[in-house]
Amino acid sequence: MKTFTHFLIEAAEAKSYEFKIKIACQDFDDDAHDRLEHALKAYDLNSLSKAKHLPPADHSLDFPTHPELDVYLFTATLKLPCTDAQVRQVIGEQGRFPLACVVVTPKNSPEEIMRDLDEEMDKVKGDILTKDLEKGVNGQPQVGQKRLDSMLKELESQKMEFASKKKEPAPKTTNDLTQNNNSLMAKKGVK
Repeated sequence: MKTFTHFLIEAAEAKSYEFKIKIACQDFDDDAHDRLEHALKAYDLNSLSKAKHLPPADHSLDFPTHPELDVYLFTATLKLPCTDAQVRQVIGEQGRFPLACVVVTPKNSPEEIMRDLDEEMDKVKGDILTKDLEKGVNGQPQVGQKRLDSMLKELESQKMEFASKKKEPAPKTTNDLTQNNNSLMAKKGVK
């Protein structure tokens, strides 16, 4: 029969922790990659992606004080439980990267989700603004005064139901109940 600690160890081994790591530096060579890999071995590195060079516009939020540096993106999967701050600290200390040049975010952090949504919305906005209407299609019924008039007609045609005018008594509350003014001690004959 397995012990409780054995179950805990199995559960911990099955779980992995994924992080996005961004490092700003002039040149990310093989030596820098080896230092990063060695630093992440502190949390039992499972996998580390190759360096992906990001375009200059993508890292203005992450490194506002270092706009002239190139930014490299990695995804790392670790086996031991850790936080993004711990991973960033290990990369800075053991990997010998300045902490101001390292950004670590968990896989499903709200910040990353919002950035991905913003990027998707920018693409959609760009498509809408640059796409021309097909020939023979009139877009005026969807906008302007004609659309406003049609919306008002739809609202007028809907029936509104109101509460009945018949007044019903409110349900009883604890204030309406009779109160027991007799003491328990008086009932038992205690004086």
